[in-house]
Amino acid sequence: MNHPQKSHRAICGGGRYDSLLSTYGGETIPAVGFGFGDVVILDVLEEHGRSPDLSRKLDFTIIPFDSTQVGTALKLAGDLRTLGWSVECNFGLRKMKKALQQASESGADRALLLFPKNWNGTRWLFGT
Repeated sequence: MNHPQKSHRAICGGGRYDSLLSTYGGETIPAVGFGFGDVVILDVLEEHGRSPDLSRKLDFTIIPFDSTQVGTALKLAGDLRTLGWSVECNFGLRKMKKALQQASESGADRALLLFPKNWNGTRWLFGT
């Protein structure tokens, strides 16, 4: 049956590639292969109103200011993820102004900034 108003595209394709390996210096052995079209799958899902919601909700962004805080950041991220939170760690090790800008641009609901041990003040800062 043909539906002219519908677009039909291959989702995957493949075949036999018996001489492919020998073309590149390998043995002549029987071979098969296929390729899968992820873009086509998304197109088909959208066409049928079944497209998944791929928007990302980020609960926390964690920014260490010193390489000595990377381990702490990873532990915190793991603990928060275990509790069901979505977490992003940014290891760019930047200055305060850039870190605050990155935290704002991340779209995270909360930011956790980790300061080095020689910092003259609070060791961490939590913001929403």
